[in-house]
Amino acid sequence: MRITYFTRILLASLLLVLLSSPKSAKADPVNPKKIITPPLAWELLPQTALQIGLAGYWQLLNKQLLKPNALLTLIDLSKPSNEQRLFVIDPVRMKIILQTWVAHGRESGTQIAKEVSNRPSSNQSSAGFFLTGETYQGKNGYSLRLQGLQKDINDKAIARGIVIHGAPYVDPESARKIGWVGRSQGCPAVPVAINRQLIELIKENHCVFIFHPSYPINAPLPSKLP
Repeated sequence: MRITYFTRILLASLLLVLLSSPKSAKADPVNPKKIITPPLAWELLPQTALQIGLAGYWQLLNKQLLKPNALLTLIDLSKPSNEQRLFVIDPVRMKIILQTWVAHGRESGTQIAKEVSNRPSSNQSSAGFFLTGETYQGKNGYSLRLQGLQKDINDKAIARGIVIHGAPYVDPESARKIGWVGRSQGCPAVPVAINRQLIELIKENHCVFIFHPSYPINAPLPSKLP
């Protein structure tokens, strides 16, 4: 009986040591996930682009030019192209849905878009507010038409063929190595891997705002579609 009694005490002591050991604490499956993949906070969005974008978004929504509960896609061309500078957000819920890399036009600049244009054949990006249209299958695969809403700023977008599409030259690995992604003929091209997901999120009467430091913040928005 004495052996059994002391054996039980020994086993209980060993169990207590094991449960309180550092290895057991490291096995927590919750905290490491929070550290490794923290969600992007709303306040980490580029604030100048966000504030101008939200102001225009609410105007367009109140004028019923967007679908109810439309999403807002922000593209911040003040940032270099090796950073993720495209954000799809839900302004009502203040939620960031998607973030990715995006190209600018080859004649706008190399790492940063220094210039924007509304001119056909300029191969530069355009700034301002756009309305997303229909999808189609073109030379760059699955693509999304953009309608520029602001006269003399981006209203030639359809004539210029400014669309969202996937492009292999928008490669995050290359961006890390050389400091920028490849450039387009003016389209906001995105990585091929994210292209379809992005387009399905924002097709047909959602809002896109492309910010550039030269954008005139008091530029008027239309009361009806051009």
